[in-house]
Amino acid sequence: MVFSSSKGRQSSLESPDMVDGAGFFTHYITQALSAKDADRNNNGFVEFMELVDYVSKTVNTESAGQQTPRLSRRELFGDLAIARVQ
Repeated sequence: MVFSSSKGRQSSLESPDMVDGAGFFTHYITQALSAKDADRNNNGFVEFMELVDYVSKTVNTESAGQQTPRLSRRELFGDLAIARVQ
């Protein structure tokens, strides 16, 4: 499984507004691990596909469509909890 920060012909963007100069992708992965709105099914956990959806949508929106994260072979993966939401 590969969850990449952008599509093949796109650049992975950074912003001086992000914590420690992180790129959009890293920043929003970190944010998703504790974001209640990333837990779409409200089971108290951010599951892998919830993380992928949250990060993909947020990065695409915040970069004004210049960066689109991509999960290869999305149809092959089930869900697993990766973080508990506080």
